[in-house]
Amino acid sequence: MRSSKKILGDEGQSSVEFIISFIVVVGFVFMYVKVAMNFTNGYVVHYANFMASRAMLVYEGNNNTPDGGDGAAKARALEVWKNYNIEGVLGNAAGSLSLEQRLPGSVANTLFVGTVATYQDRFTIFGNVGSTEKLTFKSESFLGREPSIAECVERTCESFKELGISCGKNTTVSDNGC
Repeated sequence: MRSSKKILGDEGQSSVEFIISFIVVVGFVFMYVKVAMNFTNGYVVHYANFMASRAMLVYEGNNNTPDGGDGAAKARALEVWKNYNIEGVLGNAAGSLSLEQRLPGSVANTLFVGTVATYQDRFTIFGNVGSTEKLTFKSESFLGREPSIAECVERTCESFKELGISCGKNTTVSDNGC
């Protein structure tokens, strides 16, 4: 049988346990929400980066030289990037946002052609939980670049010259994909 006697100094124990448990649970919920926001921001940045890379790599501009459209392609990629309003999505983390564009000849290793987006954000909402330092998030979109029409004409003319055939202005070339 249970005694109905109260133990002195035991009145607020369940309240204290509830408050401590509540704080821990709310902390986990906020941390989970921040991690979910980091994932969502990463997806948005990665998609905008992919679209900017794609726009840069397929833009041609009908230039007569193989590298003549690179400046216009970079400008087109930046325009596509800005259309996604990444600064509005990232909020405070947008101050560290950067987009690097790599075209053939612009970097030492031209095998990797595309764009790289980088930004920094905190892992958690609370400064004392987790790390107080910002993490660097990076999105790389390296796609294979299709040769421009001018580059195809240049390659085809070089092939003709190897065969001893001249390639002038009035030469008609039928090529299936350069």
